[in-house]
Amino acid sequence: MVMQPASDDPRGEATRQQLISAYLELLDEQGAATPGEIAERAEVNRSSFYAHFPSIEALVSFALRREIDLQHRRNLQSQLDDVTAAPLANRQIIDVILDMVSATSGPMLPLLNADPRFGQWALGAILHDFVDEYLDALPAFSTLSDTRARITSSYVGHALSAVIVSWLLGDVAIDRAAVGTMLAQLTPAWIMDPSLVEAAS
Repeated sequence: MVMQPASDDPRGEATRQQLISAYLELLDEQGAATPGEIAERAEVNRSSFYAHFPSIEALVSFALRREIDLQHRRNLQSQLDDVTAAPLANRQIIDVILDMVSATSGPMLPLLNADPRFGQWALGAILHDFVDEYLDALPAFSTLSDTRARITSSYVGHALSAVIVSWLLGDVAIDRAAVGTMLAQLTPAWIMDPSLVEAAS
């Protein structure tokens, strides 16, 4: 698991932003960067890098999550608030996720390009959390054990991420509508019916 740094200290947040900006600049210039190079570009000590991020992977994970959090996850809560009365259809869930990812694709692309495999994992973890929130909002899913709910969220989040990252990076030449159809086919039952999760466990 990649540790996420705390983000409630304004000075710490400013340093994290310097480090992320430095990393993105170096990616653009040379395609990769070490923690030492990132710290030098950000004009902080190398130890400061590790005080905020235990690894470059943690920096990438934090930056991806923040892009989505800052711009869209707050707006998604209003949609989640209504699902107890009327669960979203499978394709609606997929469209919500695609809207969230598409709107942040510009800032995310350099991070995904730097290490597509890790970027896919990091995005999968973010989508895992989103699916967790959705399942928590549905009373029908309260019958699932915590373990089964986590497995379901992880399966869905990482399955979606694999397709989404390939699409964002241009590895698959299909449009957004086709991506939505493909993703909806990946999750026909896992999100809509907890009894099917139990049966498949």
